[in-house]
Amino acid sequence: MNLTINGVTETWIKGTTSSDPTPSSVIPKFWTTCPFCSVCYRLHRSSVCKQTRCRSCNKEFTARERPLQGLSSKDSSIKGVLSQILRETQQRHPVAPSSSGPSFWTTCRNCGCRHRFLRVYLDKWFVCPSCKEETIAMEVLSSSGEVVFNKQFEDFRSHCKKEATSVSEKQSSPAVKVVGEKRKREEFAADLKFNDFDKLREEANFAVGQVWALYDTADKVPRQYALIRKVFSVPSFGLRITYLEPDPDDENEIQWFEQDLPVSAGKFRLGSSVNTKDRSLFSHVTHSNEEGSNDPGHFTVYPREGETWALFKNWDINWSSKPDSHRKYEYEFVQILQDYCTYGVGVSIAFLHKAKGFASVFFRMGTGDTDKFCMLPHCLYRFSHRIPSFKLTGVDVKGLPKYAYELDQAALPATIEEVTVPSHLLADYAPPKPEALSFPINGKVFQTGQIWSYVGCDDNNMPRDYCRIHKISVTQTFEQAPVYKIISFRLKAKPLPGEVIQWWEKKMPVGCGTFLVSKVHVALSPDNFSHLMVVPQTSTEGDEYTILPKIGQVWAIHRFWTGCIDETYEELVIVEVLDDDALDYYKVLALEPALQFNEDERKKRVFRAAESRPRDFDDGDEAMFTIPKSKMLRFSHQITATRVNEEIDGELKELFELDSTAVPPVL
Repeated sequence: MNLTINGVTETWIKGTTSSDPTPSSVIPKFWTTCPFCSVCYRLHRSSVCKQTRCRSCNKEFTARERPLQGLSSKDSSIKGVLSQILRETQQRHPVAPSSSGPSFWTTCRNCGCRHRFLRVYLDKWFVCPSCKEETIAMEVLSSSGEVVFNKQFEDFRSHCKKEATSVSEKQSSPAVKVVGEKRKREEFAADLKFNDFDKLREEANFAVGQVWALYDTADKVPRQYALIRKVFSVPSFGLRITYLEPDPDDENEIQWFEQDLPVSAGKFRLGSSVNTKDRSLFSHVTHSNEEGSNDPGHFTVYPREGETWALFKNWDINWSSKPDSHRKYEYEFVQILQDYCTYGVGVSIAFLHKAKGFASVFFRMGTGDTDKFCMLPHCLYRFSHRIPSFKLTGVDVKGLPKYAYELDQAALPATIEEVTVPSHLLADYAPPKPEALSFPINGKVFQTGQIWSYVGCDDNNMPRDYCRIHKISVTQTFEQAPVYKIISFRLKAKPLPGEVIQWWEKKMPVGCGTFLVSKVHVALSPDNFSHLMVVPQTSTEGDEYTILPKIGQVWAIHRFWTGCIDETYEELVIVEVLDDDALDYYKVLALEPALQFNEDERKKRVFRAAESRPRDFDDGDEAMFTIPKSKMLRFSHQITATRVNEEIDGELKELFELDSTAVPPVL
């Protein structure tokens, strides 16, 4: 949002959160002045000496750094006032500053953010820039947040309730969107969000060599690109990036670029480099290809199958002839059905529509091939920007369309036309019914969607297979005991990275790696299951899971492992994982049997930390040792473990109580 005081405008950069105590000190900025209308702006350091557009006179100028000059003594603290207002707005403290000019302060009734508007927008409906919800612009008269409902507002509110008709306004403002019909409060409950897109931008996701999309300064959508050169973690997170600049070779595309029209697809070359600590500049990792070794430093970015993109509405490559007449962009949204081809057919797309009642859910209106379209290669610059998205699977919500996608709101415009989902495109909805079965004998609770390890038919009774529970059925005949069948889909291991040593026998069970939910289902009894796996999904489709040894877990590993099946295949050792953060190895600690006893008719196996290992081990006799990640298949299967304290030989020691069904019979 923009805050204007006495002709000085502060730009609130998208992505700044309310937890930042002093935004001006965290985000590197500079002051610049429009040479045409003398309005001052505060912009990111990345915009120094770059073309920008004045929001006041709509003219382009070069953003050159300069101090604020010509301020009277009354305005000498203008920078402090701006920082204070921005800080108060972000922290949502309703403290009204002294007004200047015909303006007023209002508070969003949904999120509590305060905004300052011209008085012509008093008692008008507007979309809050912070929470994207509709609210009424009611004047706040005091720091306590008290508001006044005048007669005009009361009449207008009554009219909305009785007639529910639209109200058209002749005046408009870039800061607010006047809307006609006030949605009922109950409708806001349907604005559901299913995925946290901010997780895509966490510090751990940045790596050297990646190309990221960055939000531009004009429309705040991810149209810029940067190559990650370095990632700093000490003393705090930081990045060294090199911007990618458009490098068109087509005459029409060159003219488009020279007129400062946005480019987000095609050919790019390396530009200037900067350091930044601001993750709010970044949107998502971009799939880019670096061109051949004969032309280093050049990259290509094209739409890929499965991605979602925004298109310029009513686009024409000849916009470059009158660029200033086409800078207020409108968008259409599409799903990419096949990778872009630079020769011949171009790319196949299907248009997406925003579903009414949801925050950012989009769907295809047609089915099959009825809504497919082809965009030829010369229309490449019609692509405005890619929008991160997740396909919604396994979501049971009333009114949700079939084959829906949730798009990242941070890459969407503030206002989008919504469409009521036709009844024939609605997903089958059934009120959620808990389908969990409890077995007090062994304490297991099964539920649909869970990932479990289980004992397969030829795994020597070891839990080396994984499945996802799909359905649970119960059959009972007269007074006989009920029979439970758990229908599950097997998890199939995906190909491992090239540096990982593979099994010679392709059908051997794989205990760790990335797994895909297959279409092969198995009917299992509760006794087949070993333990519940708490693993994250690693794909937008919701059908991939990564299972790797984690700190604190107990695993069985092969004593000798070369990838071949020989007489040592069933010789296993129990270890505790001590470290999984190293780049190329796992650190583990060998465990040895401590005692064996019976309790509640269940056989228990208790282990303790070993002091050493037999000398015939290939990797030494130390109890603490490392396993290269290239030999990750040495991990056979995980074993459920509980830490207990027992007295052994007069000393209290920490022991591991293991699930005996997963402990190898011979150690």
